[in-house]
Amino acid sequence: MRSDSGVSRRPQDAVDANEPAGFDRIGAFLGYMFARHDPGEKTPPMPAELAEWAQDTMLATAAGVVLGAGMQWREERAAGPITAPPDAPSKAHAAKAMAEEQTQRLLRIVNSSLRSSLRFGSLAAVFYGVQLAGGIYRGRHDFINSAAGGMAAGAVLGSSLMSGKGVGSRGRGAVLGASLGASIGVPAGMLQDYLITMLPEDQQRQRQMRVQQTESIIAGEVPLERPETPPDYDPAGAVIQQLEASLAGSPTGGQRSDDSKGNGDGDAGQRWKLWGKSKGSNSTVESHNCK
Repeated sequence: MRSDSGVSRRPQDAVDANEPAGFDRIGAFLGYMFARHDPGEKTPPMPAELAEWAQDTMLATAAGVVLGAGMQWREERAAGPITAPPDAPSKAHAAKAMAEEQTQRLLRIVNSSLRSSLRFGSLAAVFYGVQLAGGIYRGRHDFINSAAGGMAAGAVLGSSLMSGKGVGSRGRGAVLGASLGASIGVPAGMLQDYLITMLPEDQQRQRQMRVQQTESIIAGEVPLERPETPPDYDPAGAVIQQLEASLAGSPTGGQRSDDSKGNGDGDAGQRWKLWGKSKGSNSTVESHNCK
């Protein structure tokens, strides 16, 4: 439940002795996510907190795309307009050189946006993932989880900035990044808890429902239902029945059924009509010859 300080706790503060704790809670959550299901078995619903993690990661990735493209576009704009090279032998060569430079600028903008999106997306995935894992491990959602997420994201960032400088440099960068991320994550988490208390009641209720769903998954209270299927169900027979029904409902099938009903025998009635047409045509030819 959520206390007055905005901290999300488990629905029952009294922890049962048989209730999973620590890594057992994470294992139960991962077991629910990666459980194998037989064909025809209804897939379980996706945890709302995991969907929120994916949404936050995608938002951070989109922000990285916009930020990276904007910064590179600003640099390209500061470089000035594209001009023709003075040593171009002809106007065609000058136009080709300008087009190539324009293409290079666009490629640099795209490259910058992609690198920035990957950087922002990976850091957001690590931060929110560790934050979610901390909440599942501890059974509480407070600023400590944010501090752990900031520490992990800072370690990843510090190690990536020191890439290519040896293992020792990458290790020192990871330690410095982790300390910096934790120092930023603690006040950020406290600010987040404070802002949660200012949300409307319906949004706070939704957040609490997401926490309760995760707790139900860990406790194994989310059943997996199978669809109701007849025991003697024949897929081939069902397909044949659908084809017969569709043919009977078509204009050709309806006309054929009407003919069979009117004549008693569809084939006999069809032969009778053909014989009548041939007889009528023969009589017409004979009358024409007599004339």
